Amino acid sequence: MKPPKFKLTELIEGVDFDFLESQTYLDLETGEILYINEDDRYVFNCGKEELDSAPDWQRPHLERIWEVLEKEDDLAPDRYRVLPGKFEFHEYLQMEEFITGLPSERLRDDLWYAIKGKGAFRRFKNALARHGLLNQWYTYRDAALKQFVVEWCEEENIPFIDDTQPPRTSQSETTSAG
Repeated sequence: MKPPKFKLTELIEGVDFDFLESQTYLDLETGEILYINEDDRYVFNCGKEELDSAPDWQRPHLERIWEVLEKEDDLAPDRYRVLPGKFEFHEYLQMEEFITGLPSERLRDDLWYAIKGKGAFRRFKNALARHGLLNQWYTYRDAALKQFVVEWCEEENIPFIDDTQPPRTSQSETTSAG
């Protein structure tokens, strides 16, 4: 059976919305993406009684999570992969690389100052907003995140479909009449 292909947008989202208390698992047999958070682990650690007392709407999710966590120590790498998180992406490094590529020394100096010490991410975004560079930053960051996920998929032999590209317009749509 051929493994399912994951949508690149969903993989990027899984990395981007990573939290300290959560992990994202890819089921290579079903193509399912499983988000397991701290509350899911709590239910698992409490035992079957907690699972049985869960609301009906939550039970299918928790049963699937239970199935994965029960085998977590010996998860077969040919079946499950844990998606890397934000820390593996190193957004701070991306900020440094973005700053290095800016043409103005004054602008670079302001942004270097902004990313030093506690509160660096907030100060960086505030400085970008002051200089009108927020859109440029997000475009850069999104491209870097996409590249990170693509490289990870290639290293891990994870099949994916690049659904991040805007649909192409036909030649007749791009030419104006008249």
